[in-house]
Amino acid sequence: MRLFRLLPAAVAAALTLAAPALSADRKPLVLDTTTGRPVQIPAADTLTPPALKVTGITGSTQCLQVDTTGAVSGTGSACAGGGGTIGGSTGATDERLIRADGTGGATIQAGADLTLSDGGVLGFPDDVRQTFNPGSNAAGLNVGSIAGDPGTPSNGDLWYDSTANELTARINGASVALGAGGGGGTIVVNSQSGTSYTVVSGDQGKLVAFTNAANVAVTLPQATGAFGSGWYAYFLNTGGGIVTITPTTSTIGGLINHKLLNGGAVLVVSDGTNYLVVPHIAFYGGTSAGYSLSRPDGTATGGNQRSANSVDLQTSRSAATQVTSADYAFAAGRRNTASNTYAVAMGDTNTASGVGSLAVGSSNTASGTYSTALGDGVTTSGGYSLTVGQSFTNAGSYSVAVGRSHASIGDQSAVFGRFGTTHGTEGALVLGAGSAGTSSAGSSQMRTTVLWSFTSGATASRLTANNGAASTTNIMNLANNSAMMFEAKCVVRNNSSANANTYTIGPSLITRGANAASTAMSAGNPAVVAGPTTGTALTLAADPTFTADTTNGGFNVSYTPPVGNNTAMYAVCVITGVETRP
Repeated sequence: MRLFRLLPAAVAAALTLAAPALSADRKPLVLDTTTGRPVQIPAADTLTPPALKVTGITGSTQCLQVDTTGAVSGTGSACAGGGGTIGGSTGATDERLIRADGTGGATIQAGADLTLSDGGVLGFPDDVRQTFNPGSNAAGLNVGSIAGDPGTPSNGDLWYDSTANELTARINGASVALGAGGGGGTIVVNSQSGTSYTVVSGDQGKLVAFTNAANVAVTLPQATGAFGSGWYAYFLNTGGGIVTITPTTSTIGGLINHKLLNGGAVLVVSDGTNYLVVPHIAFYGGTSAGYSLSRPDGTATGGNQRSANSVDLQTSRSAATQVTSADYAFAAGRRNTASNTYAVAMGDTNTASGVGSLAVGSSNTASGTYSTALGDGVTTSGGYSLTVGQSFTNAGSYSVAVGRSHASIGDQSAVFGRFGTTHGTEGALVLGAGSAGTSSAGSSQMRTTVLWSFTSGATASRLTANNGAASTTNIMNLANNSAMMFEAKCVVRNNSSANANTYTIGPSLITRGANAASTAMSAGNPAVVAGPTTGTALTLAADPTFTADTTNGGFNVSYTPPVGNNTAMYAVCVITGVETRP
């Protein structure tokens, strides 16, 4: 059977196709080859039409076009977009994007260097800057977000970590937080409550805070690779123990580890080989509770509460009391105690317990009011006194002692050298020369003492170091079993007339045996030689005399003013002696 042709045999350059007539049941008609009459195709038959051929178009391969009336005609040229060609370099790379080129974009080219892979990867050419301009309604570029970090990031990757709320980049094998949200440059805190922690590269730029009350061991990987040059992190100890940061192989601050005491903080920076440290000073308290580098906790770790307006710059102590426990006190170093107002203790194991006292060095004590103790193992217990040196006590008030191993220093005295002593008397100047084979102070020394009296009567007057009644502390006394060669110079003056006599005594020798009662002038009382006078010579009832005081064990220096005297008389004697004792 043949298809029923509804069109004439000859078709010109244009051809109009019309739909074939259908029977009532909409089945196509065919011509019966015997009768030539049109009949319907039975339901079981298959219609196989021949290929459609449009005649009247000759000369070349052409594209067909259909006009608005349904007429089909040739275009005169092969099919191509806009009549152009799809071109590009021979053997163009697969996956390159095509682009419009030429006037009005009429030409489609495949030579663009942008690529789009089957997997959706968009590739840009090298050495070309890409610009993503933001607008009023949208950003120019959004890198997208992921919870945490990608599984296998590469150097140069950039993403937003939606868990940590931070923009992250892969730099030198490490995932580096470029910034965190919710605060304009706030630092991400990595809080650790355990007793051990190993730092990860992702801690870069974060504050790693340790809160455990016990000691914490922190392992810091070697300063290479992901922890290479420029890697940094902050570390803070807010717990009660000691946080020890120990790098693997590398050093930290030039040491094998770095310790953070309670309240301590440090910035750690890698230089690609080792770690540098920038310590941070933290102060606790305030004007009402004092300032300190350690958080007060009542133990030897943090110490007791500091007093108002005091400053404690110590991070090590062996007792909770080694702090600034008085107002306006100051302490620096370790194991020092400043326990009185305005007291200052600096160094190692010093105590400043007097008001306004100062103790500097090692194991010194300044307990006197406004006293000073400098050196190693010295004590200043007298008020307003200064002690400098090693291993001795200055108990005198208004006294100065410099040197080593001095003893029994009296008020208003000055002792220098080694193994010097005033034997507890006032107003003495001592130069100690050593111990003469023993450990006794005063065994080889020179001593000068000033004795004086002020009277307006006519009775005998005793000269002492303070014009008081004679005692063991205000005369020039001796130690048991000692001897002194001495000289003396005296002046007696009438304060009303300004007339004065002078006297010279000695040299002579005074000794003392096993006790004060054995004190004696070995060659009898020394001669007293009158010297020059000023004005009219005074007629004293008795010139100065030097005898042994067997009650107090030293010198008895006395004189008697003129008979009937009722004016102020002032007498001064300076005794200088060289003494020795076992």
